[in-house]
Amino acid sequence: MEPAIGDSIPDSIADATLAVVGMAPIVNEISVEESEESSSGPVLDDPLLAEIDREKRERKATKADDAEVPVYLWEEHLIDDGEFGWTKEDLPRLRPLIEACKTMMLRWWKRKVTSSFFTWVNKTNPELDLFRHQSVVKCCVSNFQWKDGTISPRYKWLTKGKQMWFDNWRLWYQTCPRDIEAGADAIARAARTTWWEWKDGSRPFHWRWPEEYIETVRDGLPVYFVGKPPKYTKAQQDIKEKEIKALVLSKLKKVRDRRYT
Repeated sequence: MEPAIGDSIPDSIADATLAVVGMAPIVNEISVEESEESSSGPVLDDPLLAEIDREKRERKATKADDAEVPVYLWEEHLIDDGEFGWTKEDLPRLRPLIEACKTMMLRWWKRKVTSSFFTWVNKTNPELDLFRHQSVVKCCVSNFQWKDGTISPRYKWLTKGKQMWFDNWRLWYQTCPRDIEAGADAIARAARTTWWEWKDGSRPFHWRWPEEYIETVRDGLPVYFVGKPPKYTKAQQDIKEKEIKALVLSKLKKVRDRRYT
């Protein structure tokens, strides 16, 4: 959830403005940890200077790839731009409520992503609208307790329910395999995301695009070459400096862990 700062004031102007009131050295020396403890930057009485200061800290928070999420910026927007009259003194008692709201809204969003895909598949392929009219499981009286202590209803297959389920999925894969493959991958990645990060990478929700773009978004654009495609089979030279190699490996690992290869 990256701050929208495309139309913000350039760094040079912000530095010059803050320097007038002697704030530039303070802003430049503030660390993310110090900002999180105070939940705010330098106290500026002038609203314009306060906005410039916020924009500078937002830019700083987006520069490092492995930097922690600057939650304090989100809390500042919640306090300053909200309509509930909250102040920074209310944050300690509000944080548990904020976390609960984020958890509930994230679960709701993930369910909507999944249900919107199956609704679209059923709408575009009416002959596959089988799950809506057939039940393959039933809820039992006893509940099931997970390892984390959560208790949820226990379900079991109806007679021939498991076979019906497999038959339905087989028919889906035979009818629209590309849609099912792309949709399943997009939903799986969305299921592993957090409020702040796509931990497993992301893939476009192609079924939410206008009809004329769906296939292009789903399959991607082909790569065109003016001449023959380039070929290079020689292995890349190893990096001798251990510190630099460790940084390169950490960056590549993040890309590979998110399956962007």
